[in-house]
Amino acid sequence: DKIGRRPMLTLSMLAAAFSLFIFAYKANSGNTTIIVLAACAFQAFSITGWNTIDCMTGELFPTKVRSTAMGVFTASARVAAALAQIVNGALVSDVPVLLGVAGFVLALGAVMPLFVRKEMIGREIEDDLEKDRSSDDEVENERNDREEVSHGEVKALVV
Repeated sequence: DKIGRRPMLTLSMLAAAFSLFIFAYKANSGNTTIIVLAACAFQAFSITGWNTIDCMTGELFPTKVRSTAMGVFTASARVAAALAQIVNGALVSDVPVLLGVAGFVLALGAVMPLFVRKEMIGREIEDDLEKDRSSDDEVENERNDREEVSHGEVKALVV
C-alpha cells in the first residue's frame, strides 16, 4: 500500500515488457542463462501485474457490483488471451519478433493504469453492503405489511 496500485501495475508491466525485450534480443544467441533469467523475470513481473489488476478491480467497484465487474474483466481477459493465440500462431516462426510484439503490447498497456482516476492508498473500500441490507430489510418489511393487509382484506371479504 506504499506505492499504490497504479504505479505498481505500470511498473510491473514495464518490467515484464523489458524482460521480454531482453528475451527477444537473446533468443537466438544460445545464451541459455540470460534467456532463462529473462523468462523468470517476465513471469515474476507479469504475475505481479495480474495480482495488482485483481486488487484494483476489487477496490474500484462497490460491493453490490464487485463480483459482476470481476466476471466481466475475467471474461474479457480470456477472450483477449484466446485472440492473442491467433497472433502468436502467425508469429511463432520468428520467436524474437513474437516476443518483441508481446513486449510492445505490454509496454503500451503500461500506460492504461494512468487513466484510472481512483487511487486507493490509505482509503477504505466502498462497502455499502450494510446500507443495502438495511434498505433491503425496509423493502421486505414493507412487502410483509402489504401482504398482511391483503390477507386481512381477503379474510374480511370471506366473513
